[in-house]
Amino acid sequence: TSYYEPLNEQRWFSDDSRADVDASHRGVDSYRANYHGLNELGRFFSEDWTYKNVAMGARAVDENLCSYTSALIGAAASRPVLQFNRIDFRLPFFRKHFPSATIVHLERNPRDSWRSSLGRTANDQGWSISNFEGHSHFYLLPYYRDLAISFPWMRRPASCHPYLIHYLIWRLSGLFAAEWADVHISYEDLCADFHRSITKVLTALGRGDRDLSRLDGLMATRSSAYDHAADRDFYGEQEASAEEILRKHLG
Repeated sequence: TSYYEPLNEQRWFSDDSRADVDASHRGVDSYRANYHGLNELGRFFSEDWTYKNVAMGARAVDENLCSYTSALIGAAASRPVLQFNRIDFRLPFFRKHFPSATIVHLERNPRDSWRSSLGRTANDQGWSISNFEGHSHFYLLPYYRDLAISFPWMRRPASCHPYLIHYLIWRLSGLFAAEWADVHISYEDLCADFHRSITKVLTALGRGDRDLSRLDGLMATRSSAYDHAADRDFYGEQEASAEEILRKHLG
């Protein structure tokens, strides 16, 4: 298996220096290893992929994105595995242009992923979209602004708490996956029963009878990453509001 994490900064294939490797990423010595010899990817890569046209339908056109992805596939020694972190809302586009691909959607609990996105900062119930910019370490607000162009009903008042936006995007991601992905697994299930989750993926590939004994110990069982007790009711209220928005506009 050849593994890549596309749609990241151009430094992955233009900088030969080693990146610090997270010790929890087992069996990984370098994040750039599979990009060696692929400097031509720089001809196709666009930083705009991170922030613009986050939603792409089957009729969308982006020749560079197709060329970039095809170059990764073509360079793989065996079956390529591409971890795309930013194609939730581009799945119709990828389904059309790469019809033989098996699309696996990996989803994490929205409350945990929210806390993870904050770094070491706890949730603040007093936040609003208007004052969250300094705490948005990932792409929540840029995603929100761009997706609201495709889905105007997502626009919320500036006083809205950003967790509602986070949850809306999380739910919409899952809905896209339900329509366009071949298989869905949750991160929590993967941690709790690794073999069962991987068998689910392999079954989608027509290889569900594989012996997984060599993978024993690859994934450690993990308990809840965060204590959400102080915000449990708050999260519940925000999620209920988001579900009402979805029912109103998506049925």
